[in-house]
Order: sequence, then structure tokens, then C-alpha cells
Amino acid sequence: MYITKYSYCTNRGTISIELRRDGRWEIFFGRENLGSYPSARSAADDLFVGSVPLLDVDPSRLGIPGDLADWTPGIVR
Repeated sequence: MYITKYSYCTNRGTISIELRRDGRWEIFFGRENLGSYPSARSAADDLFVGSVPLLDVDPSRLGIPGDLADWTPGIVR
């Protein structure tokens, strides 16, 4: 098995980056899909710099790390 999901808990909810069947990665904030990326790293980078709109939340206030080593790896079931 290999990693197919990264998640990070914030004070406003859990953000996850999940692998799709076609090899792209999607960002979810709760159940809201926030976009598709070519890699988990690029998704985490965009979250870290705040270029992903998180509904009514300023991403810079959530402390989202840009390094996937700081996220919790997992497997999508």
C-alpha cells in the first residue's frame, strides 16, 4: 500500500489532500472540494501560501504547513 491521502487538523476543521484514480490530487475542506493538483506537494504549497480559497476562512490564520511531512498520511478507502 502507498499513501493516498494527507490530512491536517485546524481549529476550523480538517483539510485533506486526496489522490484521485486518474493520478491527480484534490483538496477537501470538510466535504468541500477546493481544486485538483498534479501532486500532493503542489496542493500543500498552494494551501500554505494562501492561494486556495477556503470559503470564509483566511488560510494564513489556520497554520497549514507547506511540508507534507507535517501532515498525517493515510489511505483513502
